[in-house]
Amino acid sequence: MDFIQKHKLLFILTVLFIVSGLMILPIYLSGIPNGNDLPQHYQFALTFKQGLQNGILYPSWAATPNFGFGDIGIRFYPPFSYYVLVFFEAILGNWFYASVAAFWFWFFLSGIGIYFWSREWFGENASLLAAVVYIFAPYHVNQIYNAFTYAEFASASILPFCFLFVTRICRREGMINTVGLAFCYGLLLLTHLPMAVIGSLALGVYSLALLEKTNYFKKLLNLTVSVFFGLLASSFYWFRMVSELSFVNHATEEFTSGAYDFHKNFVGAFLYLPFAEYDDRTLWFCDLMLFITLALFIPSAILYYRNRQEKQPKLFSVVALLAFAIFISTPLSLPIWENLEPLQKVQFPWRWLAVISMSGVIFVAAGYETFISYFQSEKRPVAILTIGLIFAGFVFTVTQVIKPASFIPQDQFNESIAKLESKDSYPCWWAIWSKSEAFKEKTKVLAKDRQIEIQDWNLQEKRFQISAGEAQNLRLALFYYPYWKATVNEKMIELKPAADGTILLPIENEKTDVRVWFEEPAKIKNITLLSMFSWFILFLSALIFGFRERNKKRNLSSQSALKSL
Repeated sequence: MDFIQKHKLLFILTVLFIVSGLMILPIYLSGIPNGNDLPQHYQFALTFKQGLQNGILYPSWAATPNFGFGDIGIRFYPPFSYYVLVFFEAILGNWFYASVAAFWFWFFLSGIGIYFWSREWFGENASLLAAVVYIFAPYHVNQIYNAFTYAEFASASILPFCFLFVTRICRREGMINTVGLAFCYGLLLLTHLPMAVIGSLALGVYSLALLEKTNYFKKLLNLTVSVFFGLLASSFYWFRMVSELSFVNHATEEFTSGAYDFHKNFVGAFLYLPFAEYDDRTLWFCDLMLFITLALFIPSAILYYRNRQEKQPKLFSVVALLAFAIFISTPLSLPIWENLEPLQKVQFPWRWLAVISMSGVIFVAAGYETFISYFQSEKRPVAILTIGLIFAGFVFTVTQVIKPASFIPQDQFNESIAKLESKDSYPCWWAIWSKSEAFKEKTKVLAKDRQIEIQDWNLQEKRFQISAGEAQNLRLALFYYPYWKATVNEKMIELKPAADGTILLPIENEKTDVRVWFEEPAKIKNITLLSMFSWFILFLSALIFGFRERNKKRNLSSQSALKSL
């Protein structure tokens, strides 16, 4: 026991690591959970791996998907979660073990974030319980086991750290917290766009509820600086995404209506949707997860507020956050959704269950001391009921989220990933010019009555030579995008899209040398440099302010020791 007390943080981290391992044990034993988005996530990961192997840190174009016609999804989907997958794949040697390690990492990270956020108010044991409950919270586990919304799952592990640093900025001074929020907010933006929108709104509500009159403007300035640098650091991604959004199918009506329409995806959709549609799209399961999540923490919250002492925190900011998250996930908030366009890009209001889960478990920590004390009094049944509901939540997660999942066995999974590299991607991430009819003709360069010699056909550059013959438009087995450039006999020419979305390249009748390459606009290159500089500033600031904070704590400890003498 003395060792545990002396190394309490290490003990807590070990517990969280083990609990996280238990949550992914079914994956290790049975296989990777299948889901609609799984192929796309791993196709993105394969593209990043291929780019890194060729010395490209952040690929501009996915060359191999769609049978080599290429894909632009990586220009619109945040990259960070895929770097994590590729990192573990490089270490462990295959995608199955890399996935197990990545999921373990994200579960573990989510527990750490909740633990330290809860520690802003409550003790170590209470915060440990909150972290454990969040790790097995139904919606958090469902993100990976049933829906396989991998990037959203990863972002739900980063967002608690944003709440942590907002709390620290609002409650006490320290530039290291401003840097910490900028760093975490930047990573959130680079992990999952819908959760970044949700997180930004949630952080705004939470900050306004937490800010006090003391040093109000200074703290508000620190929050603003953090958000500004987070935006700058992630701008290499979101700037080109925003500027090119009109080029991608995902922004068209086809992928913002029907099943993607936010009107049909609220929690509590049974209140207005026909039962057949409500049942067919399993929206009832979202409502069930909300009910179980509320059961996890409401008893603890009631105990806390019925027995709260004057010196204990009121948690007004967490209450405001939780209330707003529940409100915005239900049809009651429909006027806000209809008038706030960025919120509509979230598509599924039930995604707010992530915020409900992470804010709710703070109340598990809040009620910890009370229900523990009840075990030694005549109120023991109340404590048993409270713990029983938490355990029931764990049972629900195991039996209704994990057990029904469809698993892909290890061998089959590794084989399927290998095939994904050139397979067709999801049309929502195609350019608006691209058509599936293009796949009927896969010849790399199609020319009438002229010989073609391919000299190079790599990730972002194509070189080939054409014999003399009839002047014509060549058709390349490559989807058109405005940033493709070409020279014919070293003279720049204009490329155009064919009816099927492939590239048309005009040539004259003489022997021709052609070079085609993908080139980012100057504004994208400049923004990328600015983003790199911002990350450098953040890392440098973290070192400087981190050392200052460490030295400050050492000095305070030394002064305390001298006073005791």
